[in-house]
Amino acid sequence: MKGDYLPGRRNIGPREVRRRRRLGLMGAAASALLFLVLLWTDAPKPARALLAFPLLVATLGLVQASSET
Repeated sequence: MKGDYLPGRRNIGPREVRRRRRLGLMGAAASALLFLVLLWTDAPKPARALLAFPLLVATLGLVQASSET
């Protein structure tokens, strides 16, 4: 049967790898920018939790691109 899932097998092509790497780098840049803005404005600690989302995007994008899954 064509298209069967095989665990541990790479299942995305070079174009999707580039797309996920780009998304990861954009998430990292957004994280860095948000961190600097929060630091510059002396934001309260609960507001710093906003860093979680762009860091998650960066991590997921870069990990998926490197493992090509």
